[in-house]
Amino acid sequence: MGAVTAPGGSCGIDTSMRRWRTYGRTYARAVLPWQTASPAPPSRVSPSRGYDHASGRRDFGATVARSSKAAKMGRYPPVPHVDTHPLSRHARERAATDEDSMDVAALCASWRQSAGKPGAAVTLEVERMLRNDDADAAAAADASPSSLTLVDPDASSPHWRLLLTNKNENLYNAFALEVAACAPDSVGLATGLFASPSTPAAPTLARMAGLRAVVDPLATGEDLASLLDAVRALAVSIPPLPNGAPTPVALYHDCVARYTAVRNLGGDTAVRGGDTAVRASSPDVYASIGDVVSTWTPCGFKHGVYARFKNPNDPHTIEGLRDTLRFVVVELSRGYVFGLTTFAPAVYPPRCDWNRKPNNYSAGTRPEVAAAALNAVLAGGKGMHRGSIAAGRGEGSGRGWWGGGDEGGTGTASVVVDPCCGGGTILHAAWSRGYAAIGGDVNAQIVLNARGNIASFVPSMPAAHAVLAALDEVTSEAEDEVTSEDEVTSGLLAPPPRIHEADATAQSTNWVANASAWLGRHPDSVRVAAVVSNLPFGRNVSVGGKGGGGKWCTADADEYVPLLTALLPVAPRHAFVSGTPIAETMRAIGYQNVCEVPVCRFGRIFLAVAMGDDSQWPRGPLRPAVNFTTEQAIGAKATRGYVRNPDPDWVEARVGASVGATGGASTRRSAKPPLRIAIDTGYDQDSQRAVRSVAKQLAECIGVKRRALKVEPSQVDTTPVDVDLTFAGWRGVVAAHAADHFNADRWSEVRKDPRDVEDIFMRGGDGGGDGVDGVDGPPEGGAPTAKVVYLSPDAEEVLEDVEPGTVYVIGGIVDLAARGVAWSLPKANALGACARRLPVREHLPLVTNQILNIDTAMKVLCERYSGKEWGDALRAALPRRQQGERPARFNRPQRTAGDGDGDGDAAARALQSAEM
Repeated sequence: MGAVTAPGGSCGIDTSMRRWRTYGRTYARAVLPWQTASPAPPSRVSPSRGYDHASGRRDFGATVARSSKAAKMGRYPPVPHVDTHPLSRHARERAATDEDSMDVAALCASWRQSAGKPGAAVTLEVERMLRNDDADAAAAADASPSSLTLVDPDASSPHWRLLLTNKNENLYNAFALEVAACAPDSVGLATGLFASPSTPAAPTLARMAGLRAVVDPLATGEDLASLLDAVRALAVSIPPLPNGAPTPVALYHDCVARYTAVRNLGGDTAVRGGDTAVRASSPDVYASIGDVVSTWTPCGFKHGVYARFKNPNDPHTIEGLRDTLRFVVVELSRGYVFGLTTFAPAVYPPRCDWNRKPNNYSAGTRPEVAAAALNAVLAGGKGMHRGSIAAGRGEGSGRGWWGGGDEGGTGTASVVVDPCCGGGTILHAAWSRGYAAIGGDVNAQIVLNARGNIASFVPSMPAAHAVLAALDEVTSEAEDEVTSEDEVTSGLLAPPPRIHEADATAQSTNWVANASAWLGRHPDSVRVAAVVSNLPFGRNVSVGGKGGGGKWCTADADEYVPLLTALLPVAPRHAFVSGTPIAETMRAIGYQNVCEVPVCRFGRIFLAVAMGDDSQWPRGPLRPAVNFTTEQAIGAKATRGYVRNPDPDWVEARVGASVGATGGASTRRSAKPPLRIAIDTGYDQDSQRAVRSVAKQLAECIGVKRRALKVEPSQVDTTPVDVDLTFAGWRGVVAAHAADHFNADRWSEVRKDPRDVEDIFMRGGDGGGDGVDGVDGPPEGGAPTAKVVYLSPDAEEVLEDVEPGTVYVIGGIVDLAARGVAWSLPKANALGACARRLPVREHLPLVTNQILNIDTAMKVLCERYSGKEWGDALRAALPRRQQGERPARFNRPQRTAGDGDGDGDAAARALQSAEM
């Protein structure tokens, strides 16, 4: 049953080629290069998240480190699959004649062997480096070996590979679920990094949504110097190409997590390589490692260090990409890994970008989630061709989506069904990966719009299928399969999806009959491989006889029962996107091997995958290494908050506190008492512009509070700051505007109190809060419980220091209409509070404006409270443009004495010197 939504939300196609070029790049790096895993019963938090709920152990090697933009957006130079390299092809040809020859994978294994690290030795080094076994030595002595490593230490397989995935915070769980299905024995080493004892087949890698690259690890190092020594220890000998030409090489520096190299040893903070953690820059990496790599082949960096090719259709580019071995230095939070890139997805054809569809829906499925769900539910299934359902090929077929050579087909054609297709996102994701798919929706207008969306990609889809067909051919060579002539001439691995107007809950809906009529085959030769759908939820839908409505309304699990019951017998496997957790409901209905992950930090979207019975998936429910669990997402949704990342372990080393991410919130503590700050929002604003400005600055204060807990590892003299933030006088136009335009109802980190400052802090009320809206009533006539300092730029006395136990009040006003009028000082005097000003003019005399924004003033207090001197705190908090900005009139050309009125010029120079 489809979503009953108003169809009026569509928009026309933008003809700007620049915009489509941007869309194409974004989709290309998000569709083919992504991969992920998600939670299963029991959920397992990734080692990068600091706490393993399954074992109950704290992972001392966990670090939530900053990653590069490339890791988040999926940027990685395209690298053809290693099996397509001329050395690998030549090895297969010689193997057929019983001649000895090594392909690229065998070469890498021999290089590791030469350095004394066979099998999984290098992968184990990567895991130990990330888990920080030195810091965890005490726990290691009492723990079983299985709890210390997830990589099998006895594994002698030379096929261990590192999978690099995208690190988008909301989409990462979907990518992790995809990795858990496509590489079922993989191990999550860190966010965006997985180790797999065997590499998925080339067709599977090409279709993965979150995959950025596959790396064959060769050496590791805790810093750049030790990595350089390990690389030099490799006895690398690269044979020439089959035509006798030397094999070119290239080098790439990728950042999964920025290098910090801080360890917690015996309660003290120790930094490798000296007193500060020094992160090597990319030029240093290329210079040091590149000098070694360039000597491994006579032609060296024939196409440049980066081996970047501009025109993918140029024969020189095709030859260069095919022949070049691209080595990579992967930067991690604890060190570096050197290896050979064995595959990185090609750029997705821009004209196939789903953002170019003519009919859009604001609540549509994200293409990344749709692709990840498809890849997860179709991985390794019975009757799937080469580990997938590519081209609809099925059992006994070996031909195109239409089956065998006989009229009507003799093989079994497999299709994917989306019974609630909406705009057709899942259908497009399936079709772009060569899967045969059909869809339906209960709304006739939505069906027409979805057909229009699919039809708009018919001319351009052969380009996307050509990329997949090239990789399918690699596997076909090893399996001696023959490609259908019809498939070659059509240019498509699967036909355009067919969309019907159908009610998924009606007994009359027969998806097999619809698919057989579409394919022109007998119903007995058509099977539904999986049902993948974004189940209807939201304010404009009706599920299970109940009507949707309201801003925060979503369908509950009970409402999905009729729909889930009707879809259970349609296919052996299922994947559903929903607005509420439905895993328990699916198990109660009869779905088997169910795994569910949240794909939204606000707890609004969940992805559930049922892999079928043991005959379909004998491994049991998927167990992905997720970023945050379903329980955390549910807790965040209940409080209208979001799931926050745990503190990095180097922050914990400074603070001496342990982080356990439970219940949707992180434990964030500082060595000092919380810094108490109150924003007085009870002022009468002079314009609507001022109301919006104040509301926006209050929203910025939430970010200041979060960032105050983050301290760079090199800042050994500063400490994290826990801010006890209160918005006093939370009523009136500012509160209403913030709620309507800045989601103030979701500000869970701040106490929003309708009482005035004097009622909260100066008449016995305790202004300390835990980030909830509840207000503790103060005793009448009580004595002041805290020292209150009211900050005002017009105060005469300077604030000497920021002390614990003192409440610092910042006026929530921007005097746009009456600039220069003192507002905060008279109010402070009327309250009898101590008025102080920040020492801006004493430490930054070039600052032209002493009046600071609300969030800037709060940041100054946090910087000072963290241990910085006033000058450093002000320079860190104030915008650069404000620290030494000259008035605009001083930048105008000055007239000389002979150019005009001498008296006027003298007056101007006198004014300038006076203001300077």
